[in-house]
Amino acid sequence: MHNQPRDFKPPHKRHYLLLESIYKCMQEDKQCTFSPETGTAAHVLAASQQPHARESFLDKVERLATLDKQKQDACREATAEHYYA
Repeated sequence: MHNQPRDFKPPHKRHYLLLESIYKCMQEDKQCTFSPETGTAAHVLAASQQPHARESFLDKVERLATLDKQKQDACREATAEHYYA
């Protein structure tokens, strides 16, 4: 029969004890100095490679009112032609 060391604990028990010790340390050290820099949504969008990320409000209104509608109509026509052909 396999002899286990006296301090043997199943993996889940070791994991629990590790998490418990980390939690206790965190409770003792209430002053956390880490503060991630998350930026702002505008900053993230401006840095992205999305085609509409840098457009102005008026450009967005025009796109949504006309250009997107034209693309949608063209797509419908192409689908109808393909379907009924």
